[in-house]
Amino acid sequence: MEHLIMEISDMWQDMAITAIAIIVAGYLGYKTYVFFKKPASPCDDCTGCPLKEQLKNKKTECPERNKK
Repeated sequence: MEHLIMEISDMWQDMAITAIAIIVAGYLGYKTYVFFKKPASPCDDCTGCPLKEQLKNKKTECPERNKK
């Protein structure tokens, strides 16, 4: 009977470690995805705000800066 209890105890430990590993892997995968999916500029997700228009105009005014 004690042997069975020890096996069940070990099984729960393995399941807990596996669950934690899956959660950590999912979190790291999500953070990696978000890191590489970042917009090129802070205004990429904006639509029609005055600041975005100013930034667009500033980029078109300076051709030397756009060459980089």
